[in-house]
Amino acid sequence: MKFTLKEGTLSPRLFRVLFLIASAAALFSRFFSHGLLLGFYQDDFFYYLKIAQNLAVHGISSFDGIHLTNGYHPLWLLTLFCLYRVLPGISFFVGLQTLTLIAAIAFYAGTERVLRVLSIPEPLRSILTLLVSLQALLLLRYGMEITLALPLAVWLLYFFLHDTSGFPPRRIIGIGFFASCTVLARLDAILLVGLLFLSHLYVTRGKGIWKWTFLFLAGFTPVFIYLAVNYHFFHLLTPVSGQAKQLKAGFLPSPVAVLSLVRPMDRMKIVFILPCLALLAIGIAYAWKTLRTLRRNQAAVILSVLIFPVVHLLVLSVLSDWALWPWYFYTFVLSSLASCIVVARTPQSSPALFSRWLKPLSLLLCCVYLVYIAGYSVLYPNSVHLYTSSAQLAGFMDAHPGIYAMGDQGGTTGYLSKEPVIQLEGLVMDSNYLLKIKNHERLRQILNDYDVSYYVTLASSISGNCIVVREPSQAGPDSPVSTGKICSKPIATFYRMNVPIEVFPAQAVQ
Repeated sequence: MKFTLKEGTLSPRLFRVLFLIASAAALFSRFFSHGLLLGFYQDDFFYYLKIAQNLAVHGISSFDGIHLTNGYHPLWLLTLFCLYRVLPGISFFVGLQTLTLIAAIAFYAGTERVLRVLSIPEPLRSILTLLVSLQALLLLRYGMEITLALPLAVWLLYFFLHDTSGFPPRRIIGIGFFASCTVLARLDAILLVGLLFLSHLYVTRGKGIWKWTFLFLAGFTPVFIYLAVNYHFFHLLTPVSGQAKQLKAGFLPSPVAVLSLVRPMDRMKIVFILPCLALLAIGIAYAWKTLRTLRRNQAAVILSVLIFPVVHLLVLSVLSDWALWPWYFYTFVLSSLASCIVVARTPQSSPALFSRWLKPLSLLLCCVYLVYIAGYSVLYPNSVHLYTSSAQLAGFMDAHPGIYAMGDQGGTTGYLSKEPVIQLEGLVMDSNYLLKIKNHERLRQILNDYDVSYYVTLASSISGNCIVVREPSQAGPDSPVSTGKICSKPIATFYRMNVPIEVFPAQAVQ
């Protein structure tokens, strides 16, 4: 039987309503999950939230309340700070989810505009908009900085798809400012902005290019201001969180970042990463056919977006040997959009490709995303086990006051507890802590230097009657770490599924 969808068969309004319902369900159903609201957020979200809380209440950019840190993407931290100042208690999370819903709608609208300006016809335009927007929704529900980065990035693509060389100066400055907001939302988006900027310079070679560049960089000024503020207050140009992961020795690429795409092969990788990789491969395979049919500036934009995740992974592989987490793969949402455009505009494709394959397969993938969102974003929290064990640990900490030190997965615990937590991965510490890690200082010495009372570990290996610990435990084989040995019993043990979380007096670390 031939599967066809004719113009007008499916209304664009139907797809918009469907996405709105899916977004509202995924983002707000957590309020009815029997006290597991916080279990729907990623652990790294609570690093942001604790810093925003300290900034709002105590006027200090700090996670532990003691040491200054810039371990965050600035625009998202500023957003959470403003929300925390005006919305107390549970209303903060209502405001956060409302903001995320607005971001999801903005992404949908931007994607629809991008497809419209490239003349993708209905109903294919609505199907592809829904497909890519559901991919974005899978990541937006985490509470991470890509909540702002994804909608800003897709609208930036929309602006660059126009011939900006003929724009009045005020609009070029505005595009530069919008690009700066995209970067400040997620700093590695500088790679996307750089690709778009360089491709524009290449395509519009001419006498007006220097004026355009000057105006664009004038609008990009907030990024330069951010770098100057960083250096003045934190003695670092970029966040300590990124630098903590970039202590790798040498410049040979590490395979860890690329392997993160498929290892461990969990349900998120199956539902999100594998389809994105397939779309990217198809998009690259058909790109040479399609790009010739577009205007030069539009072809340059699509090509830039297609190679963005490849460049991103390559840069991360050179700089770091840490594994990547799902929100790092926001680049693939944008490349999926570019791939959909490439396939939808391939001139050599027969009508049968669209009627028999492209539309029904896109609809099928939409259905898969909707089922996944209903099953895991609505009914089952992302981090329920992390949250419940962190709450137990935080209860112990509040009953045993002191300075605690914890590495992996310390965000939720640090937020829930009233006691200060020294973050041993360095993600929300300061430049002095990075020097200690870089110099391979013994863990015992670091705990002494920071007046730590208790050490909490999730990752250890057995050596005789002792356990060996290393911090950061997530660091790869080419990154420096601090090590120690513990030969005594823990004073408390909690379990995150089958993983023990052990608490020791700091003096027990040798």
